[in-house]
Amino acid sequence: MFNRMFTMYDLRYLIIYVTLFLLSCSEVPEDLDPQLPCDPVNPEVPATGDPALGWVTPVSDGTNIEHRVFCSGAAQTEVSYHIYIPEVYYTEPDRQFPVMYWLHGGGPGPGIYGIPFLSDYFNNAIDEGLIPPMLIVFPNSPVRPAGNFKVISMWVDSHDKKSPVETMLIKELVPHIDATYRTIASGEGRALDGFSMGGYGAARLGFKYNDIFSAISILGAGPMQPMLLETPRMTDQAREALLRVIYGGSQDYFVAVSPKKMAEENVSDLKENMFIRIAVGDLDETYNDNMKFHEYLTQLGIPHEFITGDGVTHNLPQLLNFLGEDNWEFYRKVFE
Repeated sequence: MFNRMFTMYDLRYLIIYVTLFLLSCSEVPEDLDPQLPCDPVNPEVPATGDPALGWVTPVSDGTNIEHRVFCSGAAQTEVSYHIYIPEVYYTEPDRQFPVMYWLHGGGPGPGIYGIPFLSDYFNNAIDEGLIPPMLIVFPNSPVRPAGNFKVISMWVDSHDKKSPVETMLIKELVPHIDATYRTIASGEGRALDGFSMGGYGAARLGFKYNDIFSAISILGAGPMQPMLLETPRMTDQAREALLRVIYGGSQDYFVAVSPKKMAEENVSDLKENMFIRIAVGDLDETYNDNMKFHEYLTQLGIPHEFITGDGVTHNLPQLLNFLGEDNWEFYRKVFE
């Protein structure tokens, strides 16, 4: 009896030791920090981020809004997002839903600014049957310190790779959302939308990853100028800090990641199966640059809609109020 118990005891520990040995021998991606305090969604994504940045935001209020975090190998830390979940998601457990990714601008409190307004706005439209039910993801794009300035991320991988926002969003957050929620996990089930910096991000990311998204909404976008030599809504000092921190002081890098360049490189794909709209107020400081961008897309032969908001400034509620029914028609075309 004693010998039998001893043998089983030894066998149990032998299994544990062998398991630990095998785990210690398993390959770890060279770029991944072994001290990362969480399990990354996609461990194959190169680890280049700065975990000291504000990757996790405070919780925002909002209708049917939830605050979540996931582990980003690119950012080397946990990253937060908010998600709007329509009530029908819980009452129809076998149903899959389209996803709209809303990219925030660089206004006060980036990452959470506007979520209460937008969640109410879209929830009311869904309740009234104006648009199909959808999940709405509000990603977080951190702000970087730069002397006396705080520099917005611009929804790009920064030149120094310390704020790899594009990689985090495309390579990690989108797969995480599809794995976590009942989504239509294809381009036909995803749209990008955003205002100001978010409109710039929606344009460049939507054009570049046109196989991942089927619709792009570009609202009051900026900076849409060919080079970052002047910014209608920034001081010269703030513009210089932005160019230095995000674009490495390189106008060439600014151009290389710009919506214009992304459009040039993907013309043939953007001519098919893509819904694109640009909307901007005629009193918005970014109006002229958006008009020139619209003319450039027309020159390239890329189908899109261009809407001018009469009497509208650089103000999202104003612009959405001007769009009215046209805004709901856009989402119906995309997701119905």
